[in-house]
Amino acid sequence: VVSQALPNGPLAITLDDEISLTRRNQPFDYCHCERCNRHFRRWLLARHGSLAAINTLWNHDHASLDDVRPWSTGIMRRRALQSPLPEWNLAPWNDHREFMEEQLTSLLSELADHARRLAPGRPVGFTGGGAPSPFSGIDWGRVTRDLDAFEPYDEGGSHALVRSFARPGSIILRTLFESPFGTEAERHELWDYFLRGDRGAILWSSKSWFEAGRVDRPTRRARDLAPTLTQLSSQAAAEWIAATPEPAQVAILESSASNRAHWMIDSRFDGGTWVHRSGSGSIRDSSQDRTREAWQKLLEDLQLPYRHLRLEDLTEQSLDGFKAVILPRILALSQQQADTLRRYADHGTLIADGQTGWFNEHLQARSEGLLDEFFGIRRRDFRVALSGADSVATEDPKHLGLHLAESGCELTEGTMATMNVANGAAVIVRSGAGGGRRVYLNLLVAPYLENRNGEQPDNLLELMRGLMRLAGARPVVQLRDRPGRHAPIRAELRRNGDRWYLGLILNRGCTTLKKEATDALTAMIREELPRSIEVSLPIAGHARVLLPASSDYVDDTRRSWQSVLVPAVGGIVVRIDP
Repeated sequence: VVSQALPNGPLAITLDDEISLTRRNQPFDYCHCERCNRHFRRWLLARHGSLAAINTLWNHDHASLDDVRPWSTGIMRRRALQSPLPEWNLAPWNDHREFMEEQLTSLLSELADHARRLAPGRPVGFTGGGAPSPFSGIDWGRVTRDLDAFEPYDEGGSHALVRSFARPGSIILRTLFESPFGTEAERHELWDYFLRGDRGAILWSSKSWFEAGRVDRPTRRARDLAPTLTQLSSQAAAEWIAATPEPAQVAILESSASNRAHWMIDSRFDGGTWVHRSGSGSIRDSSQDRTREAWQKLLEDLQLPYRHLRLEDLTEQSLDGFKAVILPRILALSQQQADTLRRYADHGTLIADGQTGWFNEHLQARSEGLLDEFFGIRRRDFRVALSGADSVATEDPKHLGLHLAESGCELTEGTMATMNVANGAAVIVRSGAGGGRRVYLNLLVAPYLENRNGEQPDNLLELMRGLMRLAGARPVVQLRDRPGRHAPIRAELRRNGDRWYLGLILNRGCTTLKKEATDALTAMIREELPRSIEVSLPIAGHARVLLPASSDYVDDTRRSWQSVLVPAVGGIVVRIDP
């Protein structure tokens, strides 16, 4: 197949579409065959050192290594749900899920090596990857090590994970599906991912774009989209892609073990229907997917560049240069990881939203969070109102719309909280030895996705704006809407030599909200667009609208423009010449 494709000059080689251990994120315990079990036992022995260590970790009494079998999800759920959360031990299940992720990663690396021997210099990867799941086998932090071509579905913020983890020079694409809202929505989606740095789009499927499958007979939809495709493949567009994005100021940690633990906790409410947790419904039902996407949108709305770091690969060197590090409901923490974060907080700003360190790296529950004393908290219980039912109980207008994560969270002696209210303490800030800070928000971030409707500045947004300012994180682009309005507009700043490029687009996409909420949010945000906003940059220069094509220049050298028009559909790229 590769040899037949090479004469056509393929952009990349894809190993397959929608690769996974099961069927994407279907909760199916693949694989329990005897061959895999033998390899699993060897893996366990290499990882834990002895049968005695395995028995201690699993709380079991295997007489010999041959007796060791992986635990199914059903058995693990039944054992866990019979006990309060501080007594949970998910290690038998967690070990097998991690083992299978390593097997899939190893297989993909082997296939990629073979493909590169057949087609030297061609990027190799796969299409159709989705959000992190205990069952898909796709740990983006692993699979991006040896592959360099990806087409991730943007589910639960997975597109940003791939951009963060992918090797330099990797090709990232996006599949454009036919939208029920027509080509207007499709044009906006193309612009969105172009500004994020995608190298192209896959149009799915051919019947939507060509009549009777004939490329010489484009459909009305294809003709309507053609001008946008032409713009985004032009020489002007190539300038944008060739420029380098501004470095990230904020790191968001991503933990595979935590993702597994959150899946198990979320599934408590499913009863016997947990086996149907798959597809797009499982993305919307995933509390951690929503949290990840909410943190991404929150930082984008603050115009702060960020990137994800894999917790399992954390080192002090990997945190260098970041003004702030976010722990988004990081349930699983090892002692070594916690020590690294403690040292970072001496000079940087460490922010946890809640549920931090409840489990160790093997998913054995702790009686208290590993960093509780560090943050100056203790808790009466481990209850979390993921629905947002626990609003902050206060009449202060600055607290409206904020939701406590853990109502049982209390302060230790000598600790102060910005919000110490009847139903719990929140926003606990402590100083580090070297001028750093550690912040325990004890707030749910996921509700932000529904609150960013432009009616008024969101209190969580303003709270984070203040914390980021204290951390020394400054937006590289200042956007000012008219008073009383918040513009959910994303600004992307790139640089090539002494030439700068600014991309602006309405930041409306959300994949973890139910359709009705997404439609309502989009309608509210678009109500007064296109709109004119003030833009301030850290540099001065002559500005030209590069995309859509324009020859308009500012008459003199400036750092600020009073009226930049952000369109309701699509985006804008401005080039700033010295």
